[in-house]
Amino acid sequence: MISRNGFVEWAKVYGERYGTSHQTIRQGLRRRKDVVLVIEVQGARALRKKYRNAVFVLILPPNLKELRRRIQQRPGMTTRSSSLRLRSARKEVQQMGWYDYFVVNDRLSRAVDALAAIVVAERQRQTRNRKIFDSIARS
Repeated sequence: MISRNGFVEWAKVYGERYGTSHQTIRQGLRRRKDVVLVIEVQGARALRKKYRNAVFVLILPPNLKELRRRIQQRPGMTTRSSSLRLRSARKEVQQMGWYDYFVVNDRLSRAVDALAAIVVAERQRQTRNRKIFDSIARS
């Protein structure tokens, strides 16, 4: 798919290749669904170039100590891979200003509520509802 330009973005992360296919995004948009992607900063920047109306949310841990604990609890995590992921996370946090929103995942229910509030607010954005706005203005 990489050689056929089948991905909107792709990257090699932690020794593995990850990507987002054009088809995945098109299918969601055709169905008028919210398309939620879990990607790293490099992929998000590539997506922003192609989807200007996309909304980017950075999910943050409450602190780096907790992030270290969460990473180390993952199955099969070695000391080396844990250190690599923690270094990468620190770099991503430095990119926080680039995102439209951030959500601190200190309690899952609170983080879910915050993300849901962002989705609801973005659905009401005037620029996303131009047809409705124009229809009301004409009536």
